Amino acid sequence: MKPLKTFLFSLASLLLLTQCQTEEQPQEQISFENMPTFTLQATRHVDAFDDTLFWKYDVELCQYKNHYIITSKQNHFLVVTDTNFHIVGYHGKYGKGPGEFGYPGKIFTIQDTIYVEDGLNGEFDMFRFPEATYIGSVKEKSNHELIITSISSISLDPVQKRLYASAHNTIQNRYEVVVTGLFDHTQVYSQIPYSFPYYKERLNWHQAHVTSFYGGKYVCAVGFTQPFVIAFDTGKRDTLWQLDLTQAPPMKRAFDSLQVDIKERKREEYSKPYMIPMFVTQAFAHDRFLFVCFNERLGVGKPRAKSVQAIIVEILPDGFYRPKGYLKLRTGNIEDDYFSFKILHIDRESKQLIAQGSTGTIYVFPLPGELL
Repeated sequence: MKPLKTFLFSLASLLLLTQCQTEEQPQEQISFENMPTFTLQATRHVDAFDDTLFWKYDVELCQYKNHYIITSKQNHFLVVTDTNFHIVGYHGKYGKGPGEFGYPGKIFTIQDTIYVEDGLNGEFDMFRFPEATYIGSVKEKSNHELIITSISSISLDPVQKRLYASAHNTIQNRYEVVVTGLFDHTQVYSQIPYSFPYYKERLNWHQAHVTSFYGGKYVCAVGFTQPFVIAFDTGKRDTLWQLDLTQAPPMKRAFDSLQVDIKERKREEYSKPYMIPMFVTQAFAHDRFLFVCFNERLGVGKPRAKSVQAIIVEILPDGFYRPKGYLKLRTGNIEDDYFSFKILHIDRESKQLIAQGSTGTIYVFPLPGELL
């Protein structure tokens, strides 16, 4: 009987150990208190292309074949530059006719064709790289049951021809994270309802920045006015986790100051949902990193010389997260250093981060290897 007892005891121990290992896989508890701060100092800045072409705080940028492709929404132009920001191609014709566009937004490339989102005409205009010669357009097919709530805060995947965005489901009257065709929004691959905890009663408004990771397997929605990140598995159509960003001291300071501002000053413009200041200014995805950019200067209080511009969260291959650090961008321009930045691009080869300050100036920062 001894061998049998020994076998049964070993089997029970193995099953217990397996169960413990299965259960002991909780998400790592995030600690914002001890996160490192990555402070980047600008090495160069650009105020205009060739000293003649200017823009406002509305630039989009992507890189292709050692060139930058840049659009300006308010100035209605597309430029192709080398990595020193010297123009090699230009297109800027405002209007609704062939070869004309307005409020150009997201940009991407497929082979040697540049696709530019045409906000005025509801299509993607195509241009030849690098001279930016117009060659045609692709009309977007709208989905009247799923209304994209923020065109500027979507994620595009030209390889799989997918669009990741937040949308209002007009049939169910709810907000959803959706995955649709890049040009055909009636082609829906995934839709997951979501709701942010804050402002639920006061603001029936759930616009979100949407980013995708690992080829669209996971999607993160970050609230405009609500300091939350919600992560989804697009295949299983499940919510994976929800992260309260006010755990981070800089985010909490900004959020609390905004609440005081709303309560004490009772500003008339805050009485309507769409007039609440955009608390989170951007959610930027680079490889496995999520950069949540926010404005620490919202609300009351004096400018902070140590202002943080972003919180960095690493998205893991299993869909969960862990803290990475804070991001501080320093330019020497006090107007930009105190406020939020818009991250335009991260260049892995040159190890540089390109961002636009609140004044409109484009800056180049060296990027540490930990964020590549």
